Amino acid sequence: MGAALGGLTVVGFAALCIPVDLMLDYDTMPPRLHLRLVWLFGLVKREVARPVPRLSWRSLFRPWRQRRLFSEVKRLSRDVLTRARIREMSVNVRLGLGDPFATGMACAAAATATPLASLLPAGCQFRFEPSFTERVFRARLHSDLRLQPLRLVVPLLRFALSPAGRRMARSYLGHRRTRLLRPAFATGR
Repeated sequence: MGAALGGLTVVGFAALCIPVDLMLDYDTMPPRLHLRLVWLFGLVKREVARPVPRLSWRSLFRPWRQRRLFSEVKRLSRDVLTRARIREMSVNVRLGLGDPFATGMACAAAATATPLASLLPAGCQFRFEPSFTERVFRARLHSDLRLQPLRLVVPLLRFALSPAGRRMARSYLGHRRTRLLRPAFATGR
């Protein structure tokens, strides 16, 4: 029994060491998300392509008003991106506000962030295209990442067990489903 459990532990540990290839495509016109996941050298493949439901700004940003959530999400994204190998990433934004002056101001604000794009790793591209004649917003994101699941365990657990992460899960999932996220010592068991 102990040898079988030890063998399963070794196999599980080895499976977490095998990298995951993740391709993500998001487009706002029409709002679509396409996600492709390849693991175990192509033995496990999963593709999800679906339209993105329209969300109101209020429902989208309600959890972000919670204390320390922004800093925890910033830390999680920084930890995940430093552990991921970015093969390719491109962001294309086309923005027109209908008024040439307002579009020019938005273009100037985006131009101040352009030097920061040079700090991105090789294979990352950012393109901002203003449209002075029409009112339009179109964004397209394409990314190709390689992740190693074992290296993501610590950042994901740190976020999931933080009070801000539990509050965010409770906000999105509802109060009934988050009983599993509470630590056992907090419930008195």
